[in-house]
Amino acid sequence: MASNDFSLVDVAGWEWDLHGIYSAYLGHFQAYNIAWYDRSWGHLFASFDAFLNHNWPVVVVTDARTGRGHIVTRQSNIQAFVRMIRTRFGENMPMANENMTAVIPYEHGQRQLRHISDVNMYKKLHNTLPAAVLAALRSRVKHGNPKEISRLWQRKDMSFLALDFEWSEKSLVVLEMGYAAIRSAHLEASGVWPPIPESNYRKGHYIVSDYVDKVHNRIAPTFPWDYAWGESQLVNKAKLPEIIQALITSLASPDSESTANTLVLVTHTPAGMLERLQELKLPSNVLVIDIAMLERQLFQSRPQTPAIPMMRLPNQTLPLPMLLTSRNIPFLCPFNNSGNDAFYTLLAFQHLIEPETTRLPPPRVKQRDGYPMVAAPPPMPQNGSFSLGMMNGAGSGMRNMNGNGGTTRRLSAGLDELTVAQQAARMSMMNGSMPSFFPPAAQNGGSSSGSIKGTGPRGRPPNQGPNKSDWDSESRRRSGSMPRSIGPSGPSSPRLAPDQQRSNSRPKMINGGSSHGH
Repeated sequence: MASNDFSLVDVAGWEWDLHGIYSAYLGHFQAYNIAWYDRSWGHLFASFDAFLNHNWPVVVVTDARTGRGHIVTRQSNIQAFVRMIRTRFGENMPMANENMTAVIPYEHGQRQLRHISDVNMYKKLHNTLPAAVLAALRSRVKHGNPKEISRLWQRKDMSFLALDFEWSEKSLVVLEMGYAAIRSAHLEASGVWPPIPESNYRKGHYIVSDYVDKVHNRIAPTFPWDYAWGESQLVNKAKLPEIIQALITSLASPDSESTANTLVLVTHTPAGMLERLQELKLPSNVLVIDIAMLERQLFQSRPQTPAIPMMRLPNQTLPLPMLLTSRNIPFLCPFNNSGNDAFYTLLAFQHLIEPETTRLPPPRVKQRDGYPMVAAPPPMPQNGSFSLGMMNGAGSGMRNMNGNGGTTRRLSAGLDELTVAQQAARMSMMNGSMPSFFPPAAQNGGSSSGSIKGTGPRGRPPNQGPNKSDWDSESRRRSGSMPRSIGPSGPSSPRLAPDQQRSNSRPKMINGGSSHGH
């Protein structure tokens, strides 16, 4: 029987499969025509049960190359078995290493040491191998092992679910929930593979009506009304857990200690989210993929040149917008909207696994009534360096990409009404070009302040879009760095009459433009 003493050993050096040792010796006897059954020690090899009577010290590990579970022992224990035969029976026994199964343990650190002296204990220990394999698989997937994650994708029977939440910075209540899902088995049975993101993703966005437009984050502002891939739904906070539970159970298989769930969560830096999901009794065998870790493993494993070369440290993970940019995935909608974050998380995952076959959807932005349409900004430069710091200091009107994968807008006073389209135009201006908000028209003169008949703001034609100097002057005026009564042309500009002077309160922005009349 096995010893009941509980002790831990380092797995380094435990690399020989116990059953493989027995099989290797029988193969050695056959290869060299050794009549083991006529030897004095032959009874030790009469069966695997007899071989185990030596009382073998073993540990349970998984192979880093194959992922399979093994009951292994050390080389020194094999040598002790050979010395025992020489001492008791006076014959030399070879090691037979050429036929033994060597294992490279995936586990690091210490494992429980056990002693096996009969086949019944071996069977009991062998029954724990599926659980060990599952634990190792969860660890591999969590740390972004490309081989294991690609294997899950190629099975075409898993359901991949990207979940994202937006929380209040103060009370940690949930403000939004968004998701996007791929039912691989259903798509494969329907003859659709690989999935088309726009039509084959199941996606949704829920806004908690109790807090919308009432609870605002200052560090990472949220944009609940800017979901670009469908219609948002307002729900009561008491109904949100029920919706999430129904979503998970519609995709998950039963919980198990030995096999992986068919549901795979796809996240970007999942810290904090998994703890919340445990409150909803998430199955323990659900695998979790962190696309930030997956992208980093791919970046380190094969020296590929991304679409936009970036200066980064070897162990650096990218926030979601920068990850999309590195894969040349276009986007216009703001992040820190849980629906947009979930959709692009799942799209980035699919593109990381199958970059050649993934059909990238055209970028979308939520169109509000009364806001002008704007063309997508020109593509980012394909040559040269592109670093994280370039985006963080590009200007007050740009979306700032932060470390948690979301985006925040760092705006000066009076610029918080800027639309996503205006931010895209601002980003384009920083690169030297400016997309027009309106159709081009011939430029004619006009007054430098106010509006007159036949001209737009700053005396420009009604159909002429703003240029960089107009934008910067307007930004300085709104932020207080330029007197309100003096136009951008200098002190010679006419002052406004008392009845035309602006109110101290900030005027409402109409159609994303300035507060001048047209």
